[in-house]
Amino acid sequence: MQVEAGRIALDLPVARYVPEWNAGPNSEWRKRVTVRHLLTHSSGLPSHKDYFFTIHSEREAIANICNEPLEYEPGAKTAYSDLGFILLGEILERVTGRTVDQLARERIFAPLGMTNTLFKPPKTLVSRIAPTEDDRNVSQAPDPWRSSR
Repeated sequence: MQVEAGRIALDLPVARYVPEWNAGPNSEWRKRVTVRHLLTHSSGLPSHKDYFFTIHSEREAIANICNEPLEYEPGAKTAYSDLGFILLGEILERVTGRTVDQLARERIFAPLGMTNTLFKPPKTLVSRIAPTEDDRNVSQAPDPWRSSR
């Protein structure tokens, strides 16, 4: 939707939307990473980092992602990356001024009549949510992606 509206261009560098991106390691590779690389999991970012053990805010997570060394040259291979999709969410938020959960609700879930589908469900709904990870060992960790409601 944002590409169609002309707010995001797939082949522009990530730094166009997240200027602090270029300050991280692997500067020559970083400058070449585009939104398309993030979408196709070919940015060079690692697949996952356990930031939820050490960070306390989404801002801190974005700073960590921007300082993460790239594992391979952009476009050289495809490897699923949670970090790339978190960065895509940040780009959406900066471009629209809305949070990803607001955008999902307004642009996807509500128009489809999906009243019980949420991006960041409140803790009161935990018993109704299918697990996507093993939370047994991380329940005490601060996590800015889980709702604090």
